[in-house]
Amino acid sequence: MGSQSAAVIGVDFGQTAIKGALVKQNGAITAERHTASNLHAEPGRLVETLSDFIRRLIEEASRNHLSLQGIGISSTMDVDSAAGCFRVINREYLANFEGFPIAQTLKEIFGLPVLIQNDGIAAAWGEYRFGAAQPYQNVISITLGTGIGGGVILDGSLLPETLGSASYFGHMSIDRQGDWCACGNRGCWELYVSGTALENRLKKALDETRHPTCLKPDSSAKEIALKAQNQDALALQILQEAGELLGLGLVNLANIFNPEVIVVGGGVAAAGDLILNPARSVFSKQRMPIRKQIPIRLSGLGQYSGVVGAGALCFEQMGDSPNRRN
Repeated sequence: MGSQSAAVIGVDFGQTAIKGALVKQNGAITAERHTASNLHAEPGRLVETLSDFIRRLIEEASRNHLSLQGIGISSTMDVDSAAGCFRVINREYLANFEGFPIAQTLKEIFGLPVLIQNDGIAAAWGEYRFGAAQPYQNVISITLGTGIGGGVILDGSLLPETLGSASYFGHMSIDRQGDWCACGNRGCWELYVSGTALENRLKKALDETRHPTCLKPDSSAKEIALKAQNQDALALQILQEAGELLGLGLVNLANIFNPEVIVVGGGVAAAGDLILNPARSVFSKQRMPIRKQIPIRLSGLGQYSGVVGAGALCFEQMGDSPNRRN
């Protein structure tokens, strides 16, 4: 079978949306699809949603004369990748998912190998293999979405399971007297920088004083970013403040891992330099100069980092793709 005809299904599911595509061995994607996520439902309903989503991609593969080799899934919920099960941490409303064998369940439905990985780690691997982290071997990847996800690659390899599943960067405290987080900690980074944080910052600003702005209290983080690009003063202020706090967290991570590059993706990163430049300014002033230069780059794969990363990991699990770049 020629490599050009081989593909896997890559799926990235979060709290509100599911994205997917057919992923080839060179990282190229086709037949992109989106649908709403019912993450908070019972595991059985999530399986139904994923199954319908995957079936449609299987139909696309047939129409495109692609030979499907497996399914790679990027999950917003923590997973035990080796066991193919969900692993829920400190979230009572997801208790029914604890230990649910999602990989085996989908394998039995479709008769294909299934890999599941945490979304931050999958996104990091996608950017390392095919995105903005090239050509570096030591990478920190940050995903700014509803919360903050992350992944670390050192010397061209994902961290071992014990460390690789510990990239909960969003729950790194940057203010011990800060707001309470759902995780039980105070001052978590994602309370100040994530999409949810931007939306909360907007509501607070509108409550405290009158601002000349086109934004409404229920505007989404995406709308805030769009208005900032149109020079809305309040939107620009919100991104400036969030960007500075993004930079503060990146300083901490750089001082620990000393990466060659940091890649920032996720929905909030769509603001581009409006949030990254304030982060770069804080970063350059406050980090220890262990390495002369550490670029902070915008994701090269955009919203498909997790899809491509999960697909690449699926190929590699089957031994059809090298674990490191040539």
